[in-house]
Amino acid sequence: MVEWEFKRAVPTRCGGWEVKPLDNDQLERLRSYQMSLEEAKDSKISNPVFSKYHVRSCVVSSDKTRSRGGNIEYGLCQALHGEESVVVSFRDSHQGAFFSHPGVLGLIAGAPGNPATPCGNCRDILLDEFGTDFEVVSGAGEGGLALVVKFEDYLFDRFEKINQRDLADWINIKDLESLIKQGRRLEDIPYFDGKVHPERRYFAVVTGKNGKQYVGASEGLVDYHTNYALRDALRTMRKEGGFMPSDVIIIGESESNTPPHVMYKDRQHLLERIDRGIPLSGFGPELDVSVTLINVNPEKFSVVSAWQTSAREWLPMPFTPANLGSELNAHLKEYDEGKRALFDISDS
Repeated sequence: MVEWEFKRAVPTRCGGWEVKPLDNDQLERLRSYQMSLEEAKDSKISNPVFSKYHVRSCVVSSDKTRSRGGNIEYGLCQALHGEESVVVSFRDSHQGAFFSHPGVLGLIAGAPGNPATPCGNCRDILLDEFGTDFEVVSGAGEGGLALVVKFEDYLFDRFEKINQRDLADWINIKDLESLIKQGRRLEDIPYFDGKVHPERRYFAVVTGKNGKQYVGASEGLVDYHTNYALRDALRTMRKEGGFMPSDVIIIGESESNTPPHVMYKDRQHLLERIDRGIPLSGFGPELDVSVTLINVNPEKFSVVSAWQTSAREWLPMPFTPANLGSELNAHLKEYDEGKRALFDISDS
């Protein structure tokens, strides 16, 4: 039987983490950690035809039911991730009724001592399906150091509120009404009736290094594979020759006193764009981009509340190209340099 040494990983600033001993409560769950990795190791579900990077998964629930999963790649570099597939497996194990709580999600992937860093989309589905009261443990198939992370540590909602008096100083939006009307025109989510999670409807305004603003809105068609607003704005920037954002504004049409809920999948797209640009920009890996979130009166087009964060702060322990090693990152730099040279892409 493979043995793992379990410790906990605690997030630090700018996406990092530090390793600490398990606390007393976690020591009582050692058997569940071991069981989740044993079962994940034996999963035969993964089929990563493009990346060849296997992620094998297993959820151990409070009644010790074990549900396996794995990543499956298809289409053109599309993937069903190991975390996503194990949600389906867990639902099947419990006939769709969560009479037993998901306690530990075990992941077998990569080298020993690396904490799991679920992608943004996986954080979205795990949050909606499992909530926050469970843990993720990751280890290598050959054993060694395995790290436990509380799922809530992958989430961020501690935005800094901007005082009403300071809104004019913090937010530099030219013609807010025009930007919102652009967002409304671009938005195409006919299957969203606004009743379930209305806080997840938002527009995005990305300012490029050239000072130009690009508006994005969500598009969700009948297949329910929605493209979110921030990615749409970043894509528009790239279409017009930009490469790196300089700041981001998220706009919710609401008078709520809580910020718009930007999907973690969208947060990840922003951070990848920044990290892909770093080797070409001359900046170090600490490069960050400010993010302002505002709620706007939809009739008066006036800001009623606002918060601030940054691309790195609102995505703890992120999944980015850096997770996949130096070889892939060298390839990405060469790829991006070639694209910029061939198509004369410039942010100036």
